[in-house]
Amino acid sequence: MRRFGVPRVLIANEVVEPAQLAWLADALADPGFEPLCLVDSVEGVRIMENALAGAARPLPVLVELGVAGRRTGVRDPEQALELARTVAASTRLTLVGVEAFEGVFPQRRDDDSPDRVRAWLDRLYDLARRADAEHLFDEAAEVIVTAGGSSYPDLVSDALAEPPELSRPVRRIVRSGCYVTHDDLFMERASPLRSAADDDPLRPALSCHARVLSRPEPGRALLGVGKRDVSFDVDLPVPRAVLRDGERIPLADGARVVELNDHHAFLDLSAPAEEAVRVGDVVELGLSHACTVFDKWPLIPVLDADGRVVDAVRTLF
Repeated sequence: MRRFGVPRVLIANEVVEPAQLAWLADALADPGFEPLCLVDSVEGVRIMENALAGAARPLPVLVELGVAGRRTGVRDPEQALELARTVAASTRLTLVGVEAFEGVFPQRRDDDSPDRVRAWLDRLYDLARRADAEHLFDEAAEVIVTAGGSSYPDLVSDALAEPPELSRPVRRIVRSGCYVTHDDLFMERASPLRSAADDDPLRPALSCHARVLSRPEPGRALLGVGKRDVSFDVDLPVPRAVLRDGERIPLADGARVVELNDHHAFLDLSAPAEEAVRVGDVVELGLSHACTVFDKWPLIPVLDADGRVVDAVRTLF
């Protein structure tokens, strides 16, 4: 981001790796660039302070509020406030806000997850108010309050709709989550713009085209795509259609990917898909959790409506 000229970058993670902290120390010498990151422990604060001893200015940080049993972040609001006091007393860090990531809750809309997210997000403003009441943001020009991701940006937007009355301006940031493409399953289950919840829903722009290599037995086809090519960490790929001689034949029923090897997909077939899939065909696969695909494909071809490569997307992920 710095190389591409972005002047202000929020690293939504705690940074404790020595080489990364050395990079941040060097970046702080550039008055035209402002990096920010998170803290969730006194140990992390001490590591940052030691690494930033020679930095030109303090590093702006946000206290991260976490969820018990899940990912990073201070579990208890009282502990979060105590950590904010530690940061405010530092000469090498500046407390500039509070942060959370609600995506650690189950990302689905058919259980109590949305209600749990709403209740938990209420703690974020409360933490900001309490820290401000103790003048812990006095070195900051504004207070940043941020949360968000692919599944619950609407709930975050609702929670941050009215800024709290603090001693200085409040900047509310709803982080976007996955912004390059929607997917077929993982984000489709939870996004506020999923097909089941919106008249003009998000549509997946990412797919995989896999050649049918073999029909070795009834009800089974082998495709030339596997774990090295597509995501499988959350869901297996979804067969959408057969592509043959310029025609797209939907596979609405009777086709299911049941297993992936390194370089092969096992496609189980029943009527009517059994008769629709032939050796040499191309199967269009929908993908779940696009992030994992971006890890595998640093250069993704872009196709037009006729299947011609017209561009390419370089991923920096």
